[in-house]
Amino acid sequence: YGGKIRGTYLDSTEILDEVLTGEDGTDILEVRINNISYVILESMMKGSDYGMTHDEYDALMADIYLWRAAMTHSQSDYQQAIADYNKAIALDPNAADVYNNRGNAYRDQGNYQQGIGDYNKAIALNPNFALAYYNRGVAYKLLGNIRQADADFAKAKELGI
Repeated sequence: YGGKIRGTYLDSTEILDEVLTGEDGTDILEVRINNISYVILESMMKGSDYGMTHDEYDALMADIYLWRAAMTHSQSDYQQAIADYNKAIALDPNAADVYNNRGNAYRDQGNYQQGIGDYNKAIALNPNFALAYYNRGVAYKLLGNIRQADADFAKAKELGI
């Protein structure tokens, strides 16, 4: 989630805040998640032709939670971001990018060891995940483990960062 659509990062998150909040202050994304869930579950229960399989539904919901986690993370709401990353992981436990992103939330929260654990999981799922090596290197550097940080930065560079 780069956040740099136009203007500054802060500008783009402020625009998304406006888009995601109704005039009465309701969380539009939460309402949409609930509505999408209801429609999809209803179509699955009816066995309609436009219904989704359970796997397709889980993938959609994982993406929705991942998107909301990215938004709340960008607003420094690490607890909500981690909760949403957890929901996405529960739906898709083999998604290396979600572990990487949750690792970033833990790291940004100051929980470097938990972040490193998530980066390790992301790398175990995808050994060529350059960004996970880079992010783990940042966490190691913040912990003062410069030797391990340098090794991860070198691996990230070798993989294309």
